[in-house]
Amino acid sequence: MSAATSRPATGSETIWFLIPAAAAIVLLGDGALWVGGWLAAHLGGVGAAPTWSPLLVVDVIRRGPAAALPGVPLVLLWVCVGVIALVMIGALVLIAVAFRALFKGSGTPQRAMATGKDLQEMSAKPAESKARALRPSLRSNKAVPPQDRGLRLFKLMVGGQWLHMSWEDVLVAFMAPRSGKSTALAIPAILEAPGAVIATANKSDLVLATRELRQKDTGCPAGLFDPMGIMHEPQAIWFDLLCGVRGVAGANALAEHFMQGARDDSRGADFWSSAAHDLLASLILAAACSPGRTLHDVYTWLTNPVNPEPVELLRAAGHFPVAGSIAGRQGGAPETRDGIYETARTAAACLQDAAIMAWVTPQSDLAVFDPAGFVLARQTIYLLSKDADGISAAPLVAAVTDQVLQAATAQAERNGGRLDPPLVAVLDEAANICRIRRLPQLYSFAGSQGIQLMTILQSWAQGESVWGEKGMEALWGASTVKVIGSGIQDDKFAGRLSRLIGQRDVTARSYSSGDRSRSTSTSTRKEDIMAVSQISALPKWQGLLLVTGRPVAMVSMVPWFRRPRADEIAVAHESALLALTARANNQVGAP
Repeated sequence: MSAATSRPATGSETIWFLIPAAAAIVLLGDGALWVGGWLAAHLGGVGAAPTWSPLLVVDVIRRGPAAALPGVPLVLLWVCVGVIALVMIGALVLIAVAFRALFKGSGTPQRAMATGKDLQEMSAKPAESKARALRPSLRSNKAVPPQDRGLRLFKLMVGGQWLHMSWEDVLVAFMAPRSGKSTALAIPAILEAPGAVIATANKSDLVLATRELRQKDTGCPAGLFDPMGIMHEPQAIWFDLLCGVRGVAGANALAEHFMQGARDDSRGADFWSSAAHDLLASLILAAACSPGRTLHDVYTWLTNPVNPEPVELLRAAGHFPVAGSIAGRQGGAPETRDGIYETARTAAACLQDAAIMAWVTPQSDLAVFDPAGFVLARQTIYLLSKDADGISAAPLVAAVTDQVLQAATAQAERNGGRLDPPLVAVLDEAANICRIRRLPQLYSFAGSQGIQLMTILQSWAQGESVWGEKGMEALWGASTVKVIGSGIQDDKFAGRLSRLIGQRDVTARSYSSGDRSRSTSTSTRKEDIMAVSQISALPKWQGLLLVTGRPVAMVSMVPWFRRPRADEIAVAHESALLALTARANNQVGAP
């Protein structure tokens, strides 16, 4: 009768661990006695320093310390030996802790994932060389400042080296709410960007933590688009969304931003959405091609399905097919016409709010935002929105963002292909407040033009609800840097990540024993480096990094309060928060 089991080594195998362990203890004891005896002899001024022997401990035990170390003061000897032993033990503990932090055990996932060698091109020196190649303005510099080499957002878990994104990388991140996406990604990216920055958010945290320092670092004022009053600041600038509408394509693009939040994928909704999009685009074109017209007129026309004014304006501007489209809808069946107009009004609901409309219509006492000038300077613009009583300025945030990205693309083409310094677009809460339909297409070429896109999502499903399955796959495929943080609870997505991380060989030892014999055998099997459950249980400040053409890496996501400028950011944040609180309280108390 025999049995075969797979278990850790026991019995005689333990001897092969105990023998070297005992030898190490003897050698450490010899070292402590020898150094302690030497110190005691010199400090006491009597006796001779002991001669090194690998059996000094054995000699002391066998003959006694007085005989083994003649003339050495025994009290002083044991004090010195104790101090030396404590120092040696402390050193061993520190080494053990360092190795534990570095390797985390041989069976942990990061040991089987990307190493510093795999991601060598993201380290400081290669990143500096690549930055010089991508940015002509750096080629004459003897030294390239760290912030010009590329954004430093992560540290490799094994080795702890900083990893730099290059200026042609585009990033997509998946992190659950309150998992540190603003603290570890958005805020550091804004503060490290060497050129213009556009940042979206649904809270005040990005503005509070970065605005003062960005203005200090760049010497340029930071703009604010805040139609929902999140910062409780008086309006200082207005945004002309019609200035970029020079034809049917521009009108369609602007109308799309309104329709993104109103689309319904239920049965029969495609007709109403498509028809409402066509109507809204036609009315936008009528306003854009007529001097003095604004988005106020667009919403006014939406409230009256038989108003002939937009048809007349389009005909006067030579847009006869578009004019005919509106005329046809106005002359159609009342039920169908009214349904299309109602769908378009729902999509453009934010235009009925006077406070929101003030940000996108001419204000005689305020300057107008200049997208073309913005991308040429080291300016910063924060775009904020939230959902309040069913009204959101999200379509306008998407429209302004898209307007800036179009201006950046045009400037890059005028520059011969790239922006220098690059534009950094931090699209936090993109699926909620910055639904740009063409974003997956932008990812395919933006990096090559010096436009660094960072889209931060809460989950794959959230992105799919905005861009659809094909659009989300396109955005994923075009992203050269992908980050997965904590809180991923989507089994399907986590399973995909597990397959991308891959498998490793695991060696198992089996023991077979019978009445008179015993044998040992080994076998190798495949095992997922990270199971779905491990991906879902990633701790805060840890993440997975997928870089095009490289193995998946485990990284530390370094929040701003663990970075060199933590004190500056904390002071600026506290000061800005106090000012925000005071403004909010004053507004609440105002009549």
